[in-house]
Amino acid sequence: MVATAKNEAPQGAVRRSVLVGLFVGTAVGAGYLLAGVPNLELMTFLNVLAGAVLGPGLGAFCGGASAAIFSLGNPVGVPVPVLLAGQILGMGFAGWLGGRAAEPILARLRGGRQRLGAVLCAVLGVAATFVFDLATNLASLIAFDLEPRVLAVGALPFALIHQAGNLPLFLIVLPLVLPRFVGLARASLRGGGARAGVLALLVLLVSGEAAGVQPALPDSAAVPDSLLAEPGPPAAGLADSSGLLPPPPVTRDRQTLWPGGRPLWDPFAPEVIDLLDRRTLFVPVIDGGFGARVVLLQEAGTSPFPLFTRDGIPLGTGHRWADDPWTVPITGLELAGAGFGLDGFGGTGGLVRLVSADTDPEEPVLDTRFFKGPHETYLRSLAFRTPRAPWRLRFEFEETLDNEGYPFQVAGDGRYISLQPFLGESRFRCGRGTLTRIVSAGTDLSLSVQTTRKHKTSLPASGLNHENFWGDHAALTWRDRTRAGSFRASLFWTGADVERNWDRKLEAAREGVLLELAGGPRRDRFLRLSALNWRIDDSGADPAWAGADSGRVQESGHEAAVELAAPWRWGGLGLAANLCGWWDSYAGLLVGGRVALAPRGDNPWWRLAVESGGRSPRSDELLTADRFSVPLGSVRVSPNRDLEREKTLRASGVLQGRLLGTDLAVTGSLRWLRNGITWTAAADDPQAGAWTNDLEMQAQTVTARVERRGRFAGWVRLQAESVWRFCDVQRGRPTLLPPERSAA
Repeated sequence: MVATAKNEAPQGAVRRSVLVGLFVGTAVGAGYLLAGVPNLELMTFLNVLAGAVLGPGLGAFCGGASAAIFSLGNPVGVPVPVLLAGQILGMGFAGWLGGRAAEPILARLRGGRQRLGAVLCAVLGVAATFVFDLATNLASLIAFDLEPRVLAVGALPFALIHQAGNLPLFLIVLPLVLPRFVGLARASLRGGGARAGVLALLVLLVSGEAAGVQPALPDSAAVPDSLLAEPGPPAAGLADSSGLLPPPPVTRDRQTLWPGGRPLWDPFAPEVIDLLDRRTLFVPVIDGGFGARVVLLQEAGTSPFPLFTRDGIPLGTGHRWADDPWTVPITGLELAGAGFGLDGFGGTGGLVRLVSADTDPEEPVLDTRFFKGPHETYLRSLAFRTPRAPWRLRFEFEETLDNEGYPFQVAGDGRYISLQPFLGESRFRCGRGTLTRIVSAGTDLSLSVQTTRKHKTSLPASGLNHENFWGDHAALTWRDRTRAGSFRASLFWTGADVERNWDRKLEAAREGVLLELAGGPRRDRFLRLSALNWRIDDSGADPAWAGADSGRVQESGHEAAVELAAPWRWGGLGLAANLCGWWDSYAGLLVGGRVALAPRGDNPWWRLAVESGGRSPRSDELLTADRFSVPLGSVRVSPNRDLEREKTLRASGVLQGRLLGTDLAVTGSLRWLRNGITWTAAADDPQAGAWTNDLEMQAQTVTARVERRGRFAGWVRLQAESVWRFCDVQRGRPTLLPPERSAA
C-alpha cells in the first residue's frame, strides 16, 4: 500500500501539469482564433472550465497565464503594464470563480435540476465576464487618464456585446460539458492520457451527447475529391502535362518509407509563395519582400497568379487587390496539385489545389512550427485536430512577421532614391476553425470559418506607402453518397477590405454555390455546377491623378459554370474529355473544354492534352482605376467596362520515366492567346492608358527535370531543373504590372 501511494502522488502532479498546459494552450489558441472580432472570445469560458476541473488555485493560474501569453504574443503590440495587469487579474478571477462555483452547480445538475443548473451556469458567465470587463476598463482609466463618464459610455456597448457572446456558451454548453470535465483531474493518464486530454478539451466541448453514434466511421474527407483531381488518367511521376511537380510522397502517403522505416524528408515551407517556389514550376517575382506585390510566372499569359482552392472551394473575390496570394495560409494544409491552363471556374491562369491534412485520423494531432528567416522574418503556426469521431474539430493559426523590411535601392531605378535603406515591414495573421459532423459512412456536414489580416508598408511598384488587408472566408459543405455517386453541395462566401494609403478603401466580396455529382471507381466521371456573385465598393481614386475615373464605384456581377467529365478506354489507351460552359454577366457565354490522352495505368510514361477556353475580365479591370510606379514616374490605368472575354487554345505534353534509379521528366506546352487583356497607352499621353483586348501572342514552354532519391548519411534527395520559355507577340504587349518594368 505504501508503494502504491508513492506512485500515485507523482502521477497526480503530472496529470495536473498536463491539464494546466492543455487548458492554457487551448485558451491562447482560441484567443487568436477570434482576435479579429471585438469582444467575442472563448477564453473566459475555457478558464472557468479550467477552474472547475483543477480547482480555484490552478484555475486562477490558468486564467492569468493564458491572458499574459495571449497579450504578450499579440502581433498588434504589447499592452501597457497596467492594462496587462487588468487582463491577467480579470482572467485569473474567471478561473478562480469557476473553481468555487463548480460543486454547487454540479449538485443541481446531477440531482436532476437541469434548468436551475443552467441558470446558475449563466449567472457564473455573466459574473466572470462582468469582472473581466470591469478590471480592464479600470486599468484603461488609470493607464490613459480618461474621463470616467466618457469611458463608461464608450465601454457599455462593448460590454453588452461581450455578455451576449458569452451568455449562450455558459447557458447551453457549460451544463453539458461540466459533468464530463470535472473527472479529468482524477482520471488516469496511463498510455494515451495526454491525447485523451486533448480529446476532452476539443471534442467534448462541441460534441454534446454522442452516445449511440458509431465512433469509427470512415472519414469522408479522405476520399479523393474530383474537384481536386485532374480529370482523366493521372500522371503520377515527376511532372504532368500541366506542369505539376507533386509533393514528396510522405505528405500524402505515410507508408512511403525508406528501408528501415524512415520516412522521406519533407521540409516545411514558411508560407505559400515559398511552397509554390519549391514544389511547382511557378516562379514568384516579388517587388519588395514579404507581402509586396507578387506575380507567379511560368507560361506567358495575362493572369498574375493561378486560382487557389481549398478542399475544392475557390478562394478570392475576383478583384486583384483582394486576391493577394500572400493571404492564402497553408498551416494544416497540403499541396494536392498545381498546374497551368484551365482552372474549372473559367480562368486560364492555372490552379493550385490545397487540401486539409489528415495524417493519423484516428489520433489527436497537434503541430506547432516556428521559423526564423532573413531580414527579421518570423513564422509562428499552430494546427490541431481531433481524432475521427462523430464530431471533429480543426483549428489552424498562422502568423508571419517581417520586422525589418528590405533594401529597395536598385541601380538606375529612380523610384528608390528617396527611400531609407530598409523599409517595407509586413505582418500577416490568419485563424481558421472547422467543425465537421459525420452522420454516417460517406455523409458529413462541415463548416469552416477563417479570418485574415495583412499589413504592409512601402510598396514602390504600386506607389503606396502602406496597405492594410482584412479578409473573411466561410464555407458550408454537405457530402453524401447516392446510387448515382458521391454528391457534394457547398455554400461559400469570401470578403476582403483593402485600405491603401489611408485615403482609399475597397470592399470586395464573392459568394456562391457549388454542386457536384461524381461517379466511377476514381471519381473521374462527374457533373459540376457553380454559380457565383461578386460585388465591389470602391471609395474612389484621388482626382489629382485619376481624373474622370475618381468617383465612387459600387457594382456587382454574376458568373456560372458547368463541367461534364467522362473517361473512355480503348485497349491500352485512356481518354478523358471535359466539356465546359462559362457564362459571365459582362463577357457573355463561352463553350470550351479539355481532352487528355495517355496510356492506361497509374503512372503513364507519356500524356497529351488539348484545351480551349478563355477568362472573363476581372472586376478590377472592369471597374477600378489604378496607377503604378515606374522608373520614369507613374502610369495611370483606367478601367474598361466594355472588355470582352479572352480566347485561349493550349496544347501540352509530358514524357517521363526512370533510368538507373533516377526520375526523368520533360514537359512542354504551346499556348495561343487572342483577344488578350492588356494595358494600352493613350495616344496623347504615354503615361496614361486603359485595359483593352489588344493582345495576341503565342508562347511555348519546355521544362526538363531530373530527380534522384537515395540514402547517404540517412537520406538525400537531389533535383535539377531547367526551363526554356519563348514568346511571339503579334499584337500589343504582354504585361502583368504595367508597363514593361514592374519588379525590382
